[in-house]
Amino acid sequence: MQCESYFDSCITVKIKAEFGGMDFDETWKNCYIAESLGCNQTYACELIAQAVTEAGGKLLECDVTCCQTDGCNGPDKGCCLYYCC
Repeated sequence: MQCESYFDSCITVKIKAEFGGMDFDETWKNCYIAESLGCNQTYACELIAQAVTEAGGKLLECDVTCCQTDGCNGPDKGCCLYYCC
């Protein structure tokens, strides 16, 4: 993924949620701005938990990490600050 020049970091969000008795694991990777509140794990996970609850599920695990080097959240997919992975 090629990030626009105004992004200065990459974000990775990993969650585990339960819906209807079944567990689901999900990982999202994207370009980000480090000073944004989303890089605050407590804040981001509270918002995710609220959305999961409103959708009828339960958030079991949540991890949010931000990093600031090119391709820092994995070469297979995700965020590259200056080139495409």
